[in-house]
Amino acid sequence: MSKKIIEGDVKLGRLYLDSFPDFLEGVEEVDGSFHCDNNKLTSFKNIPQKIRGSFLCYNNQLTSLEGGPQEVHGDYFCDGNKLQTLKGAPRIIHFDFLCSNVNLKSLEGAPLKVERLFDCSSSPITSLHGSPREVGEIDCSYCNLNTLEGAPTKVQYSFNCNQNQLTSLVGAPREVHGDFKCSRNKLTSLEGIPAFVEGDFTCEDNEGLAFTEEEVRAVCRVEGEVYVGESYINVNR
Repeated sequence: MSKKIIEGDVKLGRLYLDSFPDFLEGVEEVDGSFHCDNNKLTSFKNIPQKIRGSFLCYNNQLTSLEGGPQEVHGDYFCDGNKLQTLKGAPRIIHFDFLCSNVNLKSLEGAPLKVERLFDCSSSPITSLHGSPREVGEIDCSYCNLNTLEGAPTKVQYSFNCNQNQLTSLVGAPREVHGDFKCSRNKLTSLEGIPAFVEGDFTCEDNEGLAFTEEEVRAVCRVEGEVYVGESYINVNR
């Protein structure tokens, strides 16, 4: 018996759905993207397990990713739900993974590898335990982080931990091959600062101690610019 496949995209966004339609029952694969965003979905019952494009389930009422697709070849957007953990997420994401959620308490269950952006910003997490081991870029700004422990040791692009509750950088990646942003925290030392930042290092509007460019460069090899002190421009620079 051949497996049931849908050719092309499935577009079920903004249809006020609280469950998936019956025509998806038994479908194993979608040879395209799957859109089910902006509905009232609470579970993944009847959803295909393999999506050859992107999977967009943002802005629903989901409390768990369990039962969802385990193979996604594009982006995976699950932001704007009621998730407390990321259990049930695929192990590998080849593009972006967005999981900003007002209820997210832990990154447990996050993909082990995200080749581009892992965005958990604006979530009430307090640490990065459970975050991907291999990642292109991380945005964990505007959370409640009091530690960077749990972060990967190397980031291929940028690392943004602006606007948190950090008093040190202990746990930060050792290598950042893009920009490193830690503005608007409560840093009292540069302990834990990355050893290498290929782009710019930005640590402005810190509520703790003010650091000088010389102090930063003495403990971190920064190939780009160093921004410290007070800033009157967008903190996300």
